Amino acid sequence: MNNLLKFINDPYNPEVNFWLGYEYDLENNKAAAVSYYLRAAEYSNDKNLEYESLIRIGLCFKYTGRRFRSVKNAFLNAINCIPDRPEAWYFLSSHLENDQNRKESYTAACMVELYKNNYKPTLT
Repeated sequence: MNNLLKFINDPYNPEVNFWLGYEYDLENNKAAAVSYYLRAAEYSNDKNLEYESLIRIGLCFKYTGRRFRSVKNAFLNAINCIPDRPEAWYFLSSHLENDQNRKESYTAACMVELYKNNYKPTLT
């Protein structure tokens, strides 16, 4: 856990928090991952890092299967951070579709189509 050593030496660095969260995420330790993604989003001045951290939080909550509102709110917070990128809109649309919320899912899918050219490569 090289990322853990980096965190010990620099606990307020948003990138260090993000990568430690990602490491926990890959190990399916979603609770720990969420806490470090949240720290990354809170400490970051980089909107792209904040955006991806919030999306990763939503995906972690979705993995647990019982946190519908938390998933939705994480994706909405990512959208609030950078509203004209398609990734969070896509995940929100997919999440709402799985909940049989067709009208909201369709609206989010339309936003994906609208912003599809604003896609940027993400860290993960």
